[in-house]
Amino acid sequence: MLPTSFSFRASLLLCLLAVSASAQTVLNYTATGGLISGSLNGTAFTDATWTATATADPATRVYTGGEVPEWDIDALVSLTIADASNTFTVSLTGWTIFSIDYTAYFGEAHGASGFYSDAGAIYIDSANGFLSLDGPNGFTGTSGFDDQGHSPYATSGGDLIIANSSNTQGGAFSVSAASPIPEPATWSALVGASVLGLAFHLRRRRLRRA
Repeated sequence: MLPTSFSFRASLLLCLLAVSASAQTVLNYTATGGLISGSLNGTAFTDATWTATATADPATRVYTGGEVPEWDIDALVSLTIADASNTFTVSLTGWTIFSIDYTAYFGEAHGASGFYSDAGAIYIDSANGFLSLDGPNGFTGTSGFDDQGHSPYATSGGDLIIANSSNTQGGAFSVSAASPIPEPATWSALVGASVLGLAFHLRRRRLRRA
């Protein structure tokens, strides 16, 4: 018979291996740029930089082919705006991570990646700006914060109004690895096995003392 402590540790190790094997693969998507001016919930900002980020599973991306190929992933986007006086961080719902290929329009390699909604787009534009969004990658280019005349944006911190987006700073878009997220069923299995292992361990201790 194996020692009780070894059996208990072995059960935990097997559960941890199960968590690792069944974890979702997620990536961080980040765009940075500037400069923009406007207001958030009535508080003005001037010549501010912005950073938009989202975490998503690339397995959920959707491809649109044709003359203008595009990859899309629905996600909750976090937006940070910072100028000399204030820094705001808000959430944007109903937005999508995107990467689009404009080569057919430009006659040479050209694309853009970032985030968009019905209200507008936050993006980086570059000759190598079209990405498949399925793994670590990135590029630098011209930043854009386009409200398409639909300002204000609805955010978790109130209405965001973009009065001017000069985009003079340039920008970058990156896709990087994020920590795996275990599936809910895996967490349940881990907790259940741990409880059973602990109960077995305590029972063996009681029997040995009897």
